Amino acid sequence: MSVFERIIEIIIYVVTELKQKRALSDISIQELNDRGYSTEEISTAFSWIADRLEITENLFMNTQLPSDRSFRVFNDSEKELFTKEGWAEIIRLNLLGLLTNENIEQLLDRAVFLGYYKIDDKQLKNYLAQTIFKINTQMPNGSRIMLYGNEDIN
Repeated sequence: MSVFERIIEIIIYVVTELKQKRALSDISIQELNDRGYSTEEISTAFSWIADRLEITENLFMNTQLPSDRSFRVFNDSEKELFTKEGWAEIIRLNLLGLLTNENIEQLLDRAVFLGYYKIDDKQLKNYLAQTIFKINTQMPNGSRIMLYGNEDIN
């Protein structure tokens, strides 16, 4: 699992906690450390969330779907692209506000174009990491646009 996917798992955990009406300051960093996440991964996830704090407070704290927001209905052939776990993850990520309908459309287009089949929850986290952090998997490692948190900046 890539460092970006691990950061996505932390973000999902934190946003889930926020939806349960917990404050960001109430979330236990020690619990994340106990789950095996590094300080750098936790710091990066919290930084990403803090950059969007106003949005997270307004969107993620609301447990009901806004009336102007809908979930895209999949046809049978689109549903077949996903495992049961993948399908459940799409719904969960959409409800958390981390995967938009536009992201889902892009995912479906990519899956059909590349011939992906039986996309699971791990592949969805990878896709979300690529989308959130704008990772281009075709780019060489030296061209990444995000620091891992342990580099020195001169």
